[in-house]
Amino acid sequence: MKKIKCIILFPLFFIPFLVKAQIKYPKTPIKKVINTYHGIEVSDDYQWLEDIQSAKVKTWVQLQNKISVKYLNNLANSFSSKRLMDKLFYYEMNTESLGENITKNKKLYFKIMYPSINSTPAIYYSKGNYGDFEKLISPNSISKKDQIIFDFLKPSKNGRFLAYQYSRNRSDWGEIKIVQIKKRR
Repeated sequence: MKKIKCIILFPLFFIPFLVKAQIKYPKTPIKKVINTYHGIEVSDDYQWLEDIQSAKVKTWVQLQNKISVKYLNNLANSFSSKRLMDKLFYYEMNTESLGENITKNKKLYFKIMYPSINSTPAIYYSKGNYGDFEKLISPNSISKKDQIIFDFLKPSKNGRFLAYQYSRNRSDWGEIKIVQIKKRR
């Protein structure tokens, strides 16, 4: 099975390189400017691009966008490749820093996993090392309008509660909640 996955996926990784090789980028003019900051001369060949109201910059952006749109239209056909890859591989988040498989009481294991393709990670738990994982907390159960990112998990010693920290919309402000595992509240 692994050989079949490799045979199927190997060519898929080279498609972006082939498309990129065919892209002909317009030349970006170099206009050397030397600025002095705190007695140090700093050369900036592309400072002219910072003037977004300039006609030259607007023309340059239009040319770049024309190439980008062409490239993105070619990628539209590769979404089927992404779906195939998602089906072939089990989609699991690397949660070593979050405490993957926390086994304080040797009864429950916790993971942050993606429940399906194109979804946000949810907190799952399993009874025992070989049990099936059940969804404990979904980001949608916290908020339907905010993007919820789980940052940290910590079960109680007796396994009845799970404390978890999450942030909303990639904020550095974290909220901590405690859930009773059996009642899920």
